[in-house]
Amino acid sequence: MANNRELQQLLTMDDVAEGYHIRKSTLYAMVARRELPSVKIGKRVLFRREDLDAYVQSKVRTSENFEGGKVPDNTDE
Repeated sequence: MANNRELQQLLTMDDVAEGYHIRKSTLYAMVARRELPSVKIGKRVLFRREDLDAYVQSKVRTSENFEGGKVPDNTDE
């Protein structure tokens, strides 16, 4: 059972939209696709900060993420 402190640390849709610069409609779509972990209490969709941080970390682009192990060169030579 979650304690009061854990519940206070949950972020609302508005918190996440503002803090991560994501539209609420995008967040709702990500939740519907189960792409972004969330907690639903009644009609409210809430997020744990550690889940958001893990999601963001999984999306960080590194040279290993790109085909062939090379980061695309966007310079016009």
